[in-house]
Amino acid sequence: MPSTTDIIIKQGETFKMTITYSISGTPVNITGFDARMQLRPSYDSLLLLANLTSEGGGGLTITGAAGKIDVVIPAEKTANITVLEGVYDLEIENPSGEVTRLIGGKFTVSREVTR
Repeated sequence: MPSTTDIIIKQGETFKMTITYSISGTPVNITGFDARMQLRPSYDSLLLLANLTSEGGGGLTITGAAGKIDVVIPAEKTANITVLEGVYDLEIENPSGEVTRLIGGKFTVSREVTR
């Protein structure tokens, strides 16, 4: 079952978090997996506020044997998020195509004053 974690994104600041995929406290080796994460205003919205992938410097970095995924949304992207609330999730896909949602929930934007 995916973890539900609400996050706060500070507009105009680099957002960072690390997710560890583990079962009963033991990290799962995710070497060879792909990861993707999206932020949207609502579950049904077609508007994509951020789209991160583990391919080609897309904001997600996988450390396979440790089961870790580092998430980085650059300040330039968080500055352009103009909604105050939304939803996100992060999924991984193993080499045979099986998809697992690791985490998801709501995000809140703490608006930036200094620009």
